[in-house]
Amino acid sequence: MGEQTLTEDKLVHEIERLRKDIAELEEARAGNIQILLQSARQINSTLQIPVVMRNLVGAAMKLTDSAAGTAGLLDEGKMVFSEYNQEGNIFPIHIEIRPGEGVPGLVMETKKYYITNNAEHDSHVLPEVRKELGFHSLLDVPIISRQGELLGCFEIHNKRKNRPYDEHDVQLLEGLAANAAVAIENSRILTDFKRTDESLKRSQSFVDHIINTTPDLIYIHDLDEGRNVYSNKEVVSVLGYSSEEIRRMGSEMLQNILYPGDAKKIEEHHDYLHRYGRDGAVYEIEYRMRNANGSWRWLHSRETVFSRNPDGTVRQIIGTAADVTEGKNSQEKIREGFEKLRHTTDGIITAISKLVELRDPYTAGHQRRVSQLSFAMAREMGFPADRADGIRVAGLIHDVGKLFVPVEILSKPGRLTQLEFEIIKIHPTAGFDILKNIDFPWPVAQIAYQHQERLNGSGYPR
Repeated sequence: MGEQTLTEDKLVHEIERLRKDIAELEEARAGNIQILLQSARQINSTLQIPVVMRNLVGAAMKLTDSAAGTAGLLDEGKMVFSEYNQEGNIFPIHIEIRPGEGVPGLVMETKKYYITNNAEHDSHVLPEVRKELGFHSLLDVPIISRQGELLGCFEIHNKRKNRPYDEHDVQLLEGLAANAAVAIENSRILTDFKRTDESLKRSQSFVDHIINTTPDLIYIHDLDEGRNVYSNKEVVSVLGYSSEEIRRMGSEMLQNILYPGDAKKIEEHHDYLHRYGRDGAVYEIEYRMRNANGSWRWLHSRETVFSRNPDGTVRQIIGTAADVTEGKNSQEKIREGFEKLRHTTDGIITAISKLVELRDPYTAGHQRRVSQLSFAMAREMGFPADRADGIRVAGLIHDVGKLFVPVEILSKPGRLTQLEFEIIKIHPTAGFDILKNIDFPWPVAQIAYQHQERLNGSGYPR
């Protein structure tokens, strides 16, 4: 009996742990995705490199739950760090690192990230820098342009709760580094643009150069003719077609490469822009297009009015399209992971249900039948699917409190004595005590507690 109770306690404990793990995992994933999206927008919202670097460090600290951090830019062969973020407080520093010196110097030579969770005894860490900044662990990530040029690096220090940095942190921060690289490149392009002679600014070749250095697809779409009249060279990397191939498709472009299920959405979007598009307003839409290799790519477009007809309706729109396929796939993987965890939880709940029935042979299959019947009734009554699923789960384990009723009483073949019946009546309360601290998304504990009560006030335990 003692071993059996121990096993039952372990099952209850395992359910509690699993629920907490699911909640923490989903919260962390959702939080990380939100932070990444917000950080990408924030990093690319300015062309001032110092602000880009400050936003980068702040986002990296938030993503990895770190106490401090700094970012350096490559300047005349040296990595120069000019400010330090300590718990959100920014103060100036001036540290210059040459190739081969300390961790930043190693990152300069290898163009690879570096982790140390024991900075005091790491030979790559410069003791004077460690003492000045007061860190005991660090993660240094390079900022590399699309052409493979090292632009800088950023370090985060002292992960909270003395947790170590790991590959998961690297994956998160490499995404930030890529966004920072684009922002730095765009800033430098703009700086070069401002320094260029006015006549060069007006030249079409220079405009083409600027457009074709952006990582996004840029296009001008004629709503009246239903075709792209301009696409930059990035269309090749996104869709696999050259600008000339897109131009030759003419008005059949959308018919040829747009995902059929998105055709109505695009048609309505274009119709709205044609009639109601406002100058200066930005309109966003997501859709799928077929790459020349046959794969479907998710695109996120931001469009605005480019030209109008004499009657005031919009003639052409100019837009940028970013390939967001990987992000969509990541969201799908998160959903699949949640479903897998949910199936695992259902398996444990079913196992508990069977354990209860093994101790009570006279009602074997009862919980399963109650679950099926109550779920069917809930759906027939028009309950939302999630609420009906909660009733199904509660039905499977509503008698879990019988684990605390002696098996001799549960399996007694004859009529129960008054004392034995009183013991039986404790099982709703016992079930509530087992389930009340498990963070179900439904009131499962209350259902188990009330399942022997009747609408007329009779029944038990109340």
